Amino acid sequence: MTTRTKRLLFAATVVAVACVFIVICRNAPNAAGPGAGDAPDGPAAPPRFRAAAYPLEGARFMIWGFDAMVPPGAEAELRGKVKSQIFGPLSHSPRGRTLEFLVPAAEVALRQPPEADWEAWKPVGEGRTDGEGFARARHVPATAPGEPPARVRILPVVVREASDPDRSRAAFHVFTFPADTPLVVVDIDWTISRTGTMDWLRNAGHDFEPVPGAVEGTRAIAERALVVYLTAREAMFTNETRLWLQRHGFPLGPLLLRDLGEDPLSASGFKRQTIARLKRDFPDIVAGIGERIKDARACAANGVPAFVIRDAAGEEDGFPCGPWPAAVRFVQERAESGTEGK
Repeated sequence: MTTRTKRLLFAATVVAVACVFIVICRNAPNAAGPGAGDAPDGPAAPPRFRAAAYPLEGARFMIWGFDAMVPPGAEAELRGKVKSQIFGPLSHSPRGRTLEFLVPAAEVALRQPPEADWEAWKPVGEGRTDGEGFARARHVPATAPGEPPARVRILPVVVREASDPDRSRAAFHVFTFPADTPLVVVDIDWTISRTGTMDWLRNAGHDFEPVPGAVEGTRAIAERALVVYLTAREAMFTNETRLWLQRHGFPLGPLLLRDLGEDPLSASGFKRQTIARLKRDFPDIVAGIGERIKDARACAANGVPAFVIRDAAGEEDGFPCGPWPAAVRFVQERAESGTEGK
């Protein structure tokens, strides 16, 4: 049995156990009694919203795109993925479906999902899905003639299924910036969003509240560095996560999620590997912010200063920790010392 087969079998087992857990939890009676949650004076359930760029009613598959980061003038890989809407071991990714990639033909406001005015978009490539559901194309983001590259340029991209463009589509971004641009890597669950893994699996459509200070903190950091969101959530939740960030006013930045078909199964292993790959292309990673010591160790393994989000300031396993205002000061201090060293 190959290593890849073992990984896929392990992933299927984990997902199957998670599905059983979700079904049990969703069908368990309310501890306060039937209907207690519906009482007028009871706690209100978080409002549900449709996933960003999810297939519209009647579509059999979900589709999403992967944010990309490239230096000015470099070719970006545009990646989209199609997967059945069944979550769990029965889920599959169809081979041979054609995905089209489009970029704005003019300055347009990107919406999730995009408006049906396709005259505002132009195709730049297409690809056919492989056995894992991935389709790829290549594109060089354009810079306006005579205009020097800005620090960070953001190109919106739409990926849609060629055979069903009005019902299966998603949006993502290509970020273009110089290699010496300062970056700050930020986790999501319990770092900026008051959610854990099982919370998200059970209630992916719920509008969870941000961690106190996270919106203001990431906005302050975005004035000095590009915020890169790195989470071990399964990539099939890319659209919901992207919409959640937009809904709560977090600064726009690359969103990187884990795909169990090709990334390490371990959350910390995925983050360690992703940070290493990111640092090879963009070495000025000022800091990493997360809520787990394993997150901090993934940063430290790549020589990146780490801060751990906690309710009270202090130190844990040698890493500084505290609430978001302390995290912002931590980043600002390292950004200033980095600037002085250049």
